[in-house]
Order: sequence, then C-alpha cells, then structure tokens
Amino acid sequence: MPDFQGGLIAMEPFYDEGDSDWTACSIVKLDGTTGQRRPASSPVTCYVFAVHPDGTIFAINHTSVHIRDLRVIGIDAATGGQKFSVPLPEGGTSGSTIVYGITIAGDGYAYVPFSYSEPGSDSGHEFDHLRLMRVDSAGVSSSITIWDGEGPVTDVFSSGGNVITNADTGVLLTFTDSTNTHRIAITTGEGASLGSGPSIPDQYGDVEPVLQAQDGSFVGTAWVGDDVIPYMVAFDQTGIVRWSVPNEEPQIATDDGGVIAKSGIAYDQNGIAMGQIGNQPTYSWTGNAYQVGSVEQVVTNWISLAVSFWPFAGGNASGNRTANMPATKAVQELIAQTASGYVNSPNWEYKPGNQCNAFVKQVLDDAGTQAPLSLGTRFRNSFPRIAHYFTSSTAIYPSSAGDWAFPHTTMKCWQNVTIPSDRLGGYPADVSNPGDVIGEAINYTDASGHVGIIVGPQQTVSADAAALCISQGTIPAEIIDVTNYGFRLDGWASPQTYPSGVPCSQNGWKSKAVVKRFVCQ
Repeated sequence: MPDFQGGLIAMEPFYDEGDSDWTACSIVKLDGTTGQRRPASSPVTCYVFAVHPDGTIFAINHTSVHIRDLRVIGIDAATGGQKFSVPLPEGGTSGSTIVYGITIAGDGYAYVPFSYSEPGSDSGHEFDHLRLMRVDSAGVSSSITIWDGEGPVTDVFSSGGNVITNADTGVLLTFTDSTNTHRIAITTGEGASLGSGPSIPDQYGDVEPVLQAQDGSFVGTAWVGDDVIPYMVAFDQTGIVRWSVPNEEPQIATDDGGVIAKSGIAYDQNGIAMGQIGNQPTYSWTGNAYQVGSVEQVVTNWISLAVSFWPFAGGNASGNRTANMPATKAVQELIAQTASGYVNSPNWEYKPGNQCNAFVKQVLDDAGTQAPLSLGTRFRNSFPRIAHYFTSSTAIYPSSAGDWAFPHTTMKCWQNVTIPSDRLGGYPADVSNPGDVIGEAINYTDASGHVGIIVGPQQTVSADAAALCISQGTIPAEIIDVTNYGFRLDGWASPQTYPSGVPCSQNGWKSKAVVKRFVCQ
C-alpha cells in the first residue's frame, strides 16, 4: 500500500525458528523511484497494518505462540525503527484478545477495535468486553469503552468490530454484543454513544460499513440467508436502514448522494438504479482508470466523488483504510472562484499577444494546482534526443488554447468531460461544472484557439480578444470578462462588427467546445 511519501509499504511473511508454531511478518518500505528495499520491522501480525498520511505505520505486535501480549506499535517508515508501543488488555480464562483491524480516521487517529473476556458471575458465564484503542502517530493513546456485558462462556468472545471514519469527528463501529444483538457505536473524542445497529431480515453477522455518503449517512454490506447473499444497505447515524439492494456491494459514493455498486450500476440516494456505467475500473489518485490485471489505461467517464472522508471502499483510491477527503471538488470550486475574482481585472490589459492561455495558467497557479505544459513542451521533456531537432516548436510555455481543445488528450490531472452513456445527445458543455476549462481549436494566424474557465451555467471567464470590438472601443482587448463562450448555438455571430462588416466574434459554439476537468484527489 502507498506510504503517502511516494513509496510503498509491503509485508513479507517469515518463519521464526525460535517458535515452531509461530509465523509472523516483517514490514518493508519500497522506494517509489528506485524500488530499493528499506529497513524492515519485525515481527508483527500478518495482514493487520495501516499507514498514516504522515508516514507512520501502525501494526500489531505479539510475543508468544498463543498470540498474547498484543501491542499496537508505531513504526518510522524511513528507518524501520519502532516509535512507540501501546499494550492491549487481555482476558482471564476465555481465550485471548482479538483484534479486528486498524483504521486511520479523518481525525488523524488510528482506531483499533479489540475484544476480550474475563470470568463471569458463575462457571457458565463470562464478562465480555469490546474496546476501541485510539492512538495518534506519536503514540498518545486512550481506550474507549464500547461494550461490557455478561454472556455464556465461549471459546473466544468474538463481537466483530467493523470501523469506518465518521467525517473528521471520530468513527462509527458495528458489532454484535453478548446477547447476539446488532449494535452501533459512534465516537466523539474519547467517548462513545451506543445504539441499535442496522439490520435486515435473515442477516448473518453485522452490516459492514463500506462508504460514508455525501450527507454523512453510510452504505455497507450485509450477508443474508443460508446462501450468504450480499446486500447493499444504506443506513443513517442512528442505525436506521434507509434501503437495501440484493446481490450488490457498494464501491464508490458520489456527490449526488448516490453510490456505484460492484456491478457497475449507479444508484441514487434512494437506492433506485439509474443506469450501468460499465465494468468497474480501478481508479488512481490522479483520476485515471485502469482495468484489473492490465497496465493499460482505459477511457471512462470520471465519477464525481462524494465530499466525504470515505468515498471509496477502503477509504481512498488505494483501499488501504486510511481516511482521505478528496481535494477534487474543493479545487474545482477554488478555480471557479479565483477566475471570477479576475473579472474586469486591469492586470491583463495592454499585454502583448494573446493572453487566454496565460490567464488560465495564472488562475490554476493561484488555486494551488500546477498548470499543465504545452504538448510541445511535454514532447521535448519526454523525448529530449528527438525533440532536439525540433527546438523551434517546443518552447517551454503553458498549455495553449489548442492543447486544451485537443479532445483526445489527458493533461496531468485534467481529463476530458464526455457525455454519460445514459444521456441522449448533447455536448460536453451541457454536463460541465464550475472550475472546468473550456476550449476551442481555431486556426488563427497568431493563436491556436481560445480557452477560458467555466464559473457558472453558460458562463465562461476568459481573456477576451473580441472585447475591444464588441464594446466598440470602450473595453480593451484581453480584459477578463464573462461571456457564454463555448455554450453558443451553431451559427452564432455577434451583432457587433468590425468596420469591414465582419462580426467581432463568430466562435464559441457548443458543438466545437472541448471541456476538461480537474480530477486529482
């Protein structure tokens, strides 16, 4: 899994000759550029680990054949050295402590659910406990009480502990108590509130929360009946079930309150099927899509993720159970706001040459996202020995209007907006959003087209070369203005003309516009 520092964290199993019954694992860091193997940390429990965005690795350590003396340990990813060790309580007579995984929540803490038992009021009963260890990346910890109850003696009390982040305030946990009742717990700080858990008829085990939706509710998976059929179940923070769909498992939460299931079917906020998006690809952090089992990038409609700390199954695009609020939506909104702030700006007046692509670059820089380079520049950087013979066409400059308007090019974090497969007709501009870049390729003698930034419905902000003519000289050329560029009907021409009678502008038709959207997380 990614280490959030450009590399990977992996586990390597090994056999400990000093304890013939114990197999454990070591943790290894792989450099993202060279693949070099960094120092390993061992021994730890296999398969149970998580990586904090600051690079701290959380894992479980144990020191005996019977897996006792369990500890949550923190490992420095750079050195492999142990940063801290937090012991977990153990039971008395009824088996050992059980750990149900590690989750890094939106508040920055690692949450480790664990259960254990102690002798009960008589020989036929035991006191069962479910706790949630809360640990930060410095090792500061607290144990949150989730459940205490008495039940019949079992070999091992296994309550289950399905954890998902609850925005950036704590976590939600589903489990089964000693009376075999489905429960839900929501934490805030070092405390927790307890309630009845989500449940549907013939459910086996607990509903496992998988996604947090746009409105803060949750979508999970329940296993039902003797055939253990998966059901996609939506429920609120009190555990009340909103809807369920058989033979489905949730994968991605979308910004319209809906969810995309493992089958590739998109469902709305009421669980109603809205259409098939195709085979579900694997999405990267840069918004690219890949088919499982292939290194080939595939073209697919980008999905607008929910503004949530857990929009993917597994938390993020890597599925490593670390909460992550995708920056996509926030960046898109910031781009639109920044562009709007330049309207009527004098900073762009009287500059030599066409300024539309320079304006787009300036807005993207102001919004904190690196503007892509021109196709010529990227060609030279990728193939320097070939590009040496074409230096006149590969000067370093920001993407031109023609680059933005090229319909088959993905530029870093910018992907082409396409018409959804379930929509009849239309153009990319019809499904555009504020913060998208819209461009048109035009064969000018001194430019490759025009480009601007969409800030609202049929509103494009750009450095407008036609402004001088359209205003009849009252507004200078290249001033930043708001027009309906890219949304105009075929055949549109401005009523204002040059002295020769030629319209000041007859471009910006919707049918010719290419729209690109920021998709990095």
